[in-house]
Amino acid sequence: MLTWIQQGLSVTCLLGVAAFASAQDDLKQYAQSWTGLFGQQKIGVFIQKITPTQIQGYSVVGHNTRPFQGTVHAEDGIYRITADEPMTQPSDGKFTFVLDPKFPNRITGEWMSQDPKIDAKQFGLAKRSCEAGRQVGEYAGSQRVLKGDELQTSPWELSIMRNEIYARHGYAFANKDMAVYFAEQDWYIPCSQNVKKKLTTLEKQNIKRLEKAEKYAKTVDWGR
Repeated sequence: MLTWIQQGLSVTCLLGVAAFASAQDDLKQYAQSWTGLFGQQKIGVFIQKITPTQIQGYSVVGHNTRPFQGTVHAEDGIYRITADEPMTQPSDGKFTFVLDPKFPNRITGEWMSQDPKIDAKQFGLAKRSCEAGRQVGEYAGSQRVLKGDELQTSPWELSIMRNEIYARHGYAFANKDMAVYFAEQDWYIPCSQNVKKKLTTLEKQNIKRLEKAEKYAKTVDWGR
């Protein structure tokens, strides 16, 4: 009788280990960077560590970077996660994430602030790299020296051209207009408040030329 019990316990333990290993395989693919609409802006979600029981990472919205950590629960092959921000800022809150291994390129969820005056936000996240590449976007500021006639346009367009260079490197915009504009670009993900070290010599050159052009363009009457 004791031998049968011991064998039963051994089988149970082996099944438990196998289930844990399977869950670990499901979840390790999520330890990367994700983005999606978060109200009018975009959010960057960076999962640094995830196991069948715990999650740890941080999020970036505008110039606000907040860590989170929490617990993972499996239910019918779907992983449901509850993760808290530190609650040291009035706007801190709680994330809920839903991970379905059948759709490994998508995370859905909700964020709720501890401040009842701040609306809850639902979101869908997709995988994105912080380095979008030189080819993305409408302008060639990361590919070649911009031509003189390209700089003869409105202050708004010049600002977009300049900030697009930063956006390609995952710059998180504090300026709401820029944050909302680039939130509409599928390739964009907010990653960092400082990307200066990532800029190429060409990009720095174009940024200086665009800044000068913007300054001049503000003196021109673009309404006629």
